[in-house]
Amino acid sequence: MPGQFGRPNLPDPLPAVQWSHKIIPSPGELETITRNLEIDLEIEIVTCSFYHNSFVIELDAEFYASERLPGRLAGRRAYWGVVGEVWGLKPSATARQITSDPNHDIRDDQDLDVYHDNNVIGTVKTRFEHQDWALVERTNDVQFTNTEYFGAPVPHHLLDCWDIADRVAPISYFAADGFTTGTVWFNYAGLVYRKQKGYIVEMNTDFAYIFRRLRGTADELACIPAPGLCGAPVIHQKTTDDLFSNSVCGFVWLANLQVSWVVPVGPLIDAGWETVQQ
Repeated sequence: MPGQFGRPNLPDPLPAVQWSHKIIPSPGELETITRNLEIDLEIEIVTCSFYHNSFVIELDAEFYASERLPGRLAGRRAYWGVVGEVWGLKPSATARQITSDPNHDIRDDQDLDVYHDNNVIGTVKTRFEHQDWALVERTNDVQFTNTEYFGAPVPHHLLDCWDIADRVAPISYFAADGFTTGTVWFNYAGLVYRKQKGYIVEMNTDFAYIFRRLRGTADELACIPAPGLCGAPVIHQKTTDDLFSNSVCGFVWLANLQVSWVVPVGPLIDAGWETVQQ
């Protein structure tokens, strides 16, 4: 588990709740837990998540004191750490550089260019600063190495993270395919509450990887997160549930060999965006 297990001799500050691998805290419950813990323990929480039936909480360094952090929260094991040192997540992108015209203010989105190997590959059109992502218009003459549509399921519609938290089946599969990675399969692991920045969808790779390898065929070999996956849409497998089938839940942001954080598409839904079939 990521983080350090809290002190088992300290009292549990939260009432016990019957959560499990199949029944996990709702987004609202994560927010409430965060507020209550900050008040009761006099700490500053950066992220709070429910992962593999346990809580994993990141703190600002000045508030991390292991002797004051309990090993149980709401009857579940609790793991703590300093923000940036817990998950071991890294940007799942190949080398990129974003620069702007020195004669203009960098806050002008139209002046931001995205570079790869000293070549402009796109221009930032819209920035979502709180969600740490942006929409980029690709430069017309950029050629990518893939010669056909990526191997993930074909996206049909956008799906908000709230719907995922409420209704997703525990053993359902999502997939993403970066331009250098091949198809990477995920299972939904929960939501990460980031105070003042909203939610991140947390995906687990190793379980999905093992089962896809066991059941895969020659034309569907599971891969693991690698540079080039960043920004790839994460799409639910085809299923009989029309809400989830071929839905886009977000875009890959950070990843390691086991865990990936996915930026949800809620802002795009709110802005009226839809997928386009071609």
